[in-house]
Amino acid sequence: MAVVTARPSADTLVWRLFDRALHPDLIDAVGTTHVDAAGGRLTLHVEPAGHMLVWRREDRMLFEVLSDATRTLPDRGLVRRGKLRGTRIDHHDKKAGIRYRASQQIEQVDEEVFAHLHEEMTADLTRATLAHRFGSKNRLAPQPLALLHVEPTADAVTVHGYHTYPQQLSIVRTQTLIEIS
Repeated sequence: MAVVTARPSADTLVWRLFDRALHPDLIDAVGTTHVDAAGGRLTLHVEPAGHMLVWRREDRMLFEVLSDATRTLPDRGLVRRGKLRGTRIDHHDKKAGIRYRASQQIEQVDEEVFAHLHEEMTADLTRATLAHRFGSKNRLAPQPLALLHVEPTADAVTVHGYHTYPQQLSIVRTQTLIEIS
């Protein structure tokens, strides 16, 4: 039985890193929050396919996007890009004393494991820094979830992201670390 949800397919996800701001019209947020972290300001956006993380400090910026591959974004300022397949680890060091590390993992599991993980994430919604429960066109199907947890310190910030894609029984886990020196 096919499950139709408000989220695009997990198979189409790409990760992008920019060293500049994107135009606000390119942000399609269903939820947003801000956290002071690593001597700057971190803005979190949950979007229909994934998330956007924007870290700014004075004239320094990093803009991470997890989105559907069909989403058109500019090439200007694009530092790294990759399709989500299995597990990937990326890094970017700016001359301005910023270290960026990111890992993304997409995992397809069986129905029983997905149901258990989804239940755990649902219980964790209230503890997340930013969370969103997407609608589902099938009232009996699990609702897709997005959770972002932030761990800020004076000179670093870690963001743990969790996204569920019930149609493919997929879980996407991301971890982003931004350090300043």
